[in-house]
Amino acid sequence: MISVALALVVHYVPDLPDALIYALAVAVPGAGEGVRWIEDRKTLGEAGGAVGDVSET
Repeated sequence: MISVALALVVHYVPDLPDALIYALAVAVPGAGEGVRWIEDRKTLGEAGGAVGDVSET
């Protein structure tokens, strides 16, 4: 969803710097992967899985 919004912004605002667009394009998929990883660790911790400390700091 965010990738689609980014594509629309790039299309309708052509004056954006290329470096900003590339940075956002690279960061967006990584952010989703990080959130999924954190949620998986929480779920495994609640289920009694063999996971390290999942307490929030």
